[in-house]
Amino acid sequence: MGCGKSSLLMAILGEIPTSEGHIEIHGKLSFLDQEPWGMTSRSLRENITFGSKFDPEWYEEVVTACALTEVFSSLPEADETLVRNVTLSGGQRCFTFTVNSFFHISTFLKNAMNTLKL
Repeated sequence: MGCGKSSLLMAILGEIPTSEGHIEIHGKLSFLDQEPWGMTSRSLRENITFGSKFDPEWYEEVVTACALTEVFSSLPEADETLVRNVTLSGGQRCFTFTVNSFFHISTFLKNAMNTLKL
């Protein structure tokens, strides 16, 4: 606690300047901040897929893997519930962004595996 982990990550991302040296990143980088930001007033599904091409089978696989089926069943319109129409707790907002990160990382890995035919 308080030893600079977040500052290190922010420097790697280029969000804060480094005092010495430089940082090189080869490849893609994903970062999930402690505080969720950028949640739109769209549906939970749109907040999870966030601009990706919608593949219903893959989406269902990710939702099931992340144990969201029960959460969605408790909402008025399941994953089509508009964020502006429900109050999400801080934990639910964080979880939505965690699932968003998992969705994009797993989609990237799935596409890479398909390209390599593994």
